[in-house]
Amino acid sequence: MESTIITSESQLEIIINRILENNLERLLESQKQKNWKRAKEIVKIFGESSATVNRNIAKMKNDDHFKQYIDKQSGKFQIINLEGYKEFRKFKSEDYKKSL
Repeated sequence: MESTIITSESQLEIIINRILENNLERLLESQKQKNWKRAKEIVKIFGESSATVNRNIAKMKNDDHFKQYIDKQSGKFQIINLEGYKEFRKFKSEDYKKSL
C-alpha cells in the first residue's frame, strides 16, 4: 500500500469514498450469495414501485418479526432478505383479506 500525504479535506473525502465503494462492492457480492438484495433490486424482482417497496421496508423495520430481515449497513445502505420480503408480502396480503 502506497503512502500519500493528504493536503485537503476533499482529498480525504475522495479516499474515504473509494474505500467505502470497494467495501460496499465486496459486501454486496457476499450478500448476493446469501439471498440479500437492495431495495432497487426488489423493485425489479417484484415489479412494485420504489415507493411501495420502501413503504414495505419501513413497515418491516417496525415489526418485531420482520425487522430481522433487514440489515442496515450504514445511514443510506441497507439490504433486505428476499425470503423475508416474500414472507412479509404474504403476511400483508393475508392481513388485507382478513380485514374484508
